[in-house]
Amino acid sequence: MSSQKRSLAWRSRQAALADMKARLRTSWRWAEPGFERALDYLLTPEAREQGEKIWQTRHKAVWKIQLPPELGGLCAVLKSSDKMRPLFYSWNHSKIAREAANYRALASLGIPMARLLAAGDTRRNFILQDSFLVTEFAAGCRDGRVFIRGGELAGETGLRRAFIEENLSYLAKLHMVHCFHKGFTPYNLLWKPGSEGRQIDLRWIDVSSCCFLPLTEGMFTKYLVRDIANFFWYLKLDETEKLAALRHYLSSNTRTPLSDRELLHLVDAAIAERDEREQA
Repeated sequence: MSSQKRSLAWRSRQAALADMKARLRTSWRWAEPGFERALDYLLTPEAREQGEKIWQTRHKAVWKIQLPPELGGLCAVLKSSDKMRPLFYSWNHSKIAREAANYRALASLGIPMARLLAAGDTRRNFILQDSFLVTEFAAGCRDGRVFIRGGELAGETGLRRAFIEENLSYLAKLHMVHCFHKGFTPYNLLWKPGSEGRQIDLRWIDVSSCCFLPLTEGMFTKYLVRDIANFFWYLKLDETEKLAALRHYLSSNTRTPLSDRELLHLVDAAIAERDEREQA
């Protein structure tokens, strides 16, 4: 893939920000056509009280909310963030705005993303107050932690292999346009039994950290290694499994000059470094 095509992929994210009218200095909100009334409801305290809080940190929370029939009846996931860095976000889009743009940019590459329904920021006197992002709940899906060593489905070798190979194929698409995922873990990769002859169907979520890097192939190598090593670190693959998975990855990423053995050496070194950090 040429540098021009990599530039087009980066510009698709910028185009998504422009299409959503994501502003830097004032409040904004975007919703998929026909979802505006449902969004009004989701942003009320009543919706959050009736929904299920499925994740929370100091500055972020995620709710699963069932919309009433008159608003479409689908099940939505609302992510809300109130973390503020006043000076930084006066000149930069919020993290949630960038994540919404990433959803659209990655979907344009053919990656199976959760369906983006809405996003927006609230600002007062230019200062970011809070942000939100809404996706459709991926019904019937589970995350990939079940394939981690000791996980519920770790012994299902066929499904586990399909989960690894399918996700690495899509990761290769990202790396072909020099997109560094940064959060490529089994926890952010949803799956369910496949349809239409497929062994497994995937949905990606939580792509807030993805960034497009205008680097040469050689300079980008360390970032693709970090993504793969992060994925393998959680799965605890043995050497044979890693080599087979890397060969599958390289069959999709035809831009990198690395051989399977060279990539395995770099990935193993990155995993060892992380093990040291975890044990420190």
